[in-house]
Amino acid sequence: MKKFDLITVGDTTLDVFLELEEEVKVIKDKTTGLDYLGLVNAEKIPVKKLTIVPAVGNSANVAIGAARLGLKSAIYTILGEDQTGSD
Repeated sequence: MKKFDLITVGDTTLDVFLELEEEVKVIKDKTTGLDYLGLVNAEKIPVKKLTIVPAVGNSANVAIGAARLGLKSAIYTILGEDQTGSD
């Protein structure tokens, strides 16, 4: 009897998103055309909202996507022994 259709193996990470309290200066690189955030070095960054999305990464995303398509999926990953790993 088959338990899983798919087992993914890989890292599991956190995505952390910061919403800043105030507008930041956007600096455009004239050579590449890329935009960069202009923040003052060594100053505190005023954060309005912090959002943490746990258990993400390629292997986790594939396992979740496969499950949403109806497959019985599982993930094999190693978590840290710190507070984040136990959460």
